[in-house]
Amino acid sequence: MFRILQTSLRRFSSKNNKDVFGALGVSKATLDKDLDLDVLDDDGVAEYEAKIADTSRPRPHEFLRTLNAQARQRDLASALKTLEVDMRKEVVKPKEKHFRVVINECAKQGFVTKVSSIFIT
Repeated sequence: MFRILQTSLRRFSSKNNKDVFGALGVSKATLDKDLDLDVLDDDGVAEYEAKIADTSRPRPHEFLRTLNAQARQRDLASALKTLEVDMRKEVVKPKEKHFRVVINECAKQGFVTKVSSIFIT
């Protein structure tokens, strides 16, 4: 059995034909030029991972302090922006405490429909 394999390998290696191995005949430079890899890899994962790895980004407790300060100043618009826009931009998941502060302030100012929309989302 071993001799048969050796004979086959010698015969196969003696043929100096690139097509036997399935060479495309296209250089890597041509493939790189034809494929725009930046467009194919634009799925946002790299930006998300970079944001998560950033140790200087705000943490949930810092947003909670900001929300409490905005609630004390009766600045509902800024509190809603912080909860809905800023925390999402910084990839910080709001906790129950964050929602409680904003919902309480909405209720104090009479925005019942806004409370229900915050609760649903």
